[in-house]
Amino acid sequence: MIMTSETNVFEISKSKIMLSDYNNSKRKRVVDVFVSIIALLFLLLIFPLIYLVIKFDSKGPVLYKRDRLGVNAKRFHLIKFRTMAVGSDLNKSGLRTKNFDNRVTRIGRLLRRTYLDEFPQFWNVLIGQMSIVGPRPEFPELYSDLEKISPNFRDRMLIKPGITGLAQIKYKHAHNDIEAAGRLVYDIEYISSASLFGDIKIILETLKRSIKLRGS
Repeated sequence: MIMTSETNVFEISKSKIMLSDYNNSKRKRVVDVFVSIIALLFLLLIFPLIYLVIKFDSKGPVLYKRDRLGVNAKRFHLIKFRTMAVGSDLNKSGLRTKNFDNRVTRIGRLLRRTYLDEFPQFWNVLIGQMSIVGPRPEFPELYSDLEKISPNFRDRMLIKPGITGLAQIKYKHAHNDIEAAGRLVYDIEYISSASLFGDIKIILETLKRSIKLRGS
């Protein structure tokens, strides 16, 4: 199936998903491991500073751990720097952030805009739970609702979830289930056509946005 900007989730649900061989290739894994090691070494350098500013800014742990769905819907603990007030996601309605969400701390807002909050996920990549590029891992609590919107939502989990991805570049952040299902068009496009060159383009675009400050 050829994806276009007009393709919608209902058209996708009638189509058979083609999986690019690159998604499960040794080349992709080698890139994941190599980049993750470099990123984690960089994280070691900046961790003390991030630790101090998070602790100074708000009460609670520095790291945020939450169950997400990985490949084949297997649960794993995703790790990020905490950017919200403790207890902000205790109920289902609080799992997604909104524009100008007052639950996000001052330092958390900066960490999000520069993507630094995502850096601990390179550990998830290194141990094989995630990839650098791929569909974002979803909350288990929201999966059944998303599958009702689009039966093919499960196809996002044919491959490992990613720290960044085509959907994040093209569609940005999903603030509700409808927007999350809308990103499926780009997730399926990535799953079907993933390549080393494509991953490099996505990573470079993510770095460019990080330097410019996300959301500024």
